[in-house]
Amino acid sequence: MADVPLSDRCCFLRPVMTIVHSFVEGASFCRTCDCLGIPVKDKHIRRCNSHPKLYPGDILEFPGNSYFSHFGIYYGERDGVPYVAHLTIRDSDTKLLLFGRAINAAVKLDPLDVVGKKYKLRNYLDDKHPPRDFYVLIKPEIDEIMTKPITFDILFNNSEHQATMLRYGVKKSEQIEKVYSKIVPTWKDLFEKKKI
Repeated sequence: MADVPLSDRCCFLRPVMTIVHSFVEGASFCRTCDCLGIPVKDKHIRRCNSHPKLYPGDILEFPGNSYFSHFGIYYGERDGVPYVAHLTIRDSDTKLLLFGRAINAAVKLDPLDVVGKKYKLRNYLDDKHPPRDFYVLIKPEIDEIMTKPITFDILFNNSEHQATMLRYGVKKSEQIEKVYSKIVPTWKDLFEKKKI
C-alpha cells in the first residue's frame, strides 16, 4: 500500500471509508474524488490533491494579487471543455483604474484554463443562502447578461459580487469587507481627532 500514491489510495479505500463515514461524526466525502474528509478543529483533511469536481453554478475563486482574487461561475462543459462565466474588464475600452471602475465591462464565457489554471471552489454562502437552480435561474441570467455592458466597480460590483448575485441572488464580497474592516477604524480615528 505504501507504493500506491495517496490520491489513488483514497479511492482504493472507498469501501472501507464508507463504513468509517457512518461512525465518524461530521465526516463527509470530498467533491474531488469522493474520498473521506474528516473535519479536525474546523479543518477538512483532504486525501487528494486535484481540483474538486465542479457542478454548474459553483463559484470559483482564481487567486490574484495579495489583496484581490477573481471570481466566476462554473457554467458547465461545451464539447468537453469546461467554461466559466465571469465579470471582466479585459476588453473594456473605458477604464478608470485609479477609481477602480470600468464603464464597459462584461460578463464573458471563457474556458476554465483561460480564466486561470489555479482555482478553488468557494460556495461560501451555502449555509446562509440556498443556491439558486442553475438551469432555471442562473444559466438564463448569464446568457442574458452577456449581451449587455456592465459597469465594473471594485467596491460595489466586482467579480465576487457578480458571482454571489448569480448563485444566491445576494451581492456580497468578502474581500471588500476585509478592506473595509481595515480602513474604517483608521478613518474613524482620524475623524475623531479632527485630522480629516
